[in-house]
Amino acid sequence: MMPFADEVVRSGFVPIPGASVVAAYLDDEAVLYDTSSRHSALLNRTSMVIWSGCDGRATVSEICARVARLFSLPSTAVEADVEAAIRRFGESGFLHGVDPAPEMVPPDS
Repeated sequence: MMPFADEVVRSGFVPIPGASVVAAYLDDEAVLYDTSSRHSALLNRTSMVIWSGCDGRATVSEICARVARLFSLPSTAVEADVEAAIRRFGESGFLHGVDPAPEMVPPDS
């Protein structure tokens, strides 16, 4: 069994998109779609920036720094929100190696 998002998403965690997750970018929004679970999510501009940092190389801390630079804020001001967004990605089943929240698992799984 894989860990849940709230157990692993910390500053040193490296979020990796799930193999079956695709993203479509539309101006200041994006749609994530998991072709396996058929689960989707609409992302606003901030969440889209956070998702684009989930490339399998950047740590949560590095993603925080990127978001902070983009919005001209101190990194400490965005840490909690960035971690929460990445946890939601994991809970929704969009990250490799993180168990989705039980309510996100399709009944026929």
